[in-house]
Amino acid sequence: MTTKYVNFFFSALLALCVITSCGDKDDDAPAMTVSSNSVTILAAGGEESIEINTNQSEWTATRPELDSWCTLKMNGNTLKISASTNETITSRSTLVTVTAGIGTNAKIQEIKVTQKAADPSLEITGTPVALDAAGTAVELTVTTNTGSWNASRPAADTWCLLSQEGNKLTVSAEAYTVNAERKTTITITYGEDATLTPKTFEVTQQGAAPIYAIEIPTDFETGDVQKAMYQNVKVAEICWEYIKTGSTDKRMVVIYPVAEDGKTNLAKGLTVEDGGSIVWDVETNTCTYTAGTASAISKVYLADGNFSTTTTAASPIKTTVEADLLIDTRPNDTKFSYKIVKIGTQYWMAENLKAQSYLNGTEIPRVTDGKEWDANTTGAYRLPFADTQTFLIHGAYYHGYTMYNEAGLAPEGWIVPSDDEWNKLRKYIGTPYGTKLKSSSSSYWSTNKGTNITGFNALSSGYYTSATGDSGSGTDIYFWSTTKTRDLLARQDVPHYYRLANASTGMPTDTHTFNFGHCIRCVRK
Repeated sequence: MTTKYVNFFFSALLALCVITSCGDKDDDAPAMTVSSNSVTILAAGGEESIEINTNQSEWTATRPELDSWCTLKMNGNTLKISASTNETITSRSTLVTVTAGIGTNAKIQEIKVTQKAADPSLEITGTPVALDAAGTAVELTVTTNTGSWNASRPAADTWCLLSQEGNKLTVSAEAYTVNAERKTTITITYGEDATLTPKTFEVTQQGAAPIYAIEIPTDFETGDVQKAMYQNVKVAEICWEYIKTGSTDKRMVVIYPVAEDGKTNLAKGLTVEDGGSIVWDVETNTCTYTAGTASAISKVYLADGNFSTTTTAASPIKTTVEADLLIDTRPNDTKFSYKIVKIGTQYWMAENLKAQSYLNGTEIPRVTDGKEWDANTTGAYRLPFADTQTFLIHGAYYHGYTMYNEAGLAPEGWIVPSDDEWNKLRKYIGTPYGTKLKSSSSSYWSTNKGTNITGFNALSSGYYTSATGDSGSGTDIYFWSTTKTRDLLARQDVPHYYRLANASTGMPTDTHTFNFGHCIRCVRK
């Protein structure tokens, strides 16, 4: 072959190789550039575009699988990077990998995508809050991106109650029993940044005259006077009492409203057995009973000082009913509790006094020697028959001077009765006094037994003199009166007594010298 032909052959072969390389782009070494290697997106979200320049016909873009907030879309030579809303107060970022080509020769570019943090936010739904008089709870939703929040109110506004759990805030209140409005401000703080401005909202509660629900007790074993209580306030009084007026002569359960000053309104008595009314005249110590036509009442509602057997209130205030006792808290003595009985408009102790100290805490001398007893001129007491158990049932025998001691003998708010109080009692109950005042238990009275229709429950506790010793247990009881009459023989004013005995259905009165030992019943002032 000639040199001319050989040169032509090689020239043709070289031209063919050049044409083949230029016609197949992916046969070139992969090359790629991106318009930016970083992208910043606002917290609200958005989209940014990156231009991809490569000599490859195909390219891919990926990001970590967990970073689902970042979305990638490829369109021609454009990569669109978008992000959903960042609701947190922390910025977030991911790394997008763009790849052109395959294998070990692939060209890779990385694009850092950063999304800004959201501003701290706090949203409270359900404000302002208006509470009803009962303080029924209202639930609010608190939404914040800071991860923490706290609700508070002024320390003095203890009536407003707050409870928070998760993203819920519960606002409630104590029942507001005043026909007025009260307000407080709730403050919500959030996050750990002290510069964040708290949000506030107002809570108002419109009060109303309360409507109390009162269950009528059927058992008065703990005391003939019971009290309906709400939050340590007495709102009504329920009495198992002796009603004597016109043709009515029996014990009845009567409920009375109690005013805000703590005084029982005796003009608005409701009889439980028939829904009738009892109206007392305090001056004359008499009552008027108007019979009702209702069946026996087991529950009543009290509003504005008036009773009814029905109510339209969705949530009447439930009361608790308990015995209304005289609790004697005088210092330096046992804290004795005494049952109370209402007789007419008077409130009497239903038990004999057991005080062993005066009202100011000074000890009352306990005298067992007869001569010392007779010589006493300031006051003394003794246990009946020197027996503690008898004392706990029957009370003490008190020397006559004891009830006049300036240190005070009767419990706070009570007095040792004078003839005025005893005669007021006798006039109301009528004869036979003794029968109506004596205990009905045969353990105490063997003849001329009592009915105890008044609830006074007098026991045959006896008496004491130095001449007889402890006497009369099972046959007599003497009650002191502070009223005095001149005793010519004793040449001094001496106190009165009132006596109940097996030998009589009555309640005679006379005088005894101070050195008698008698029982004491107190009456409320």
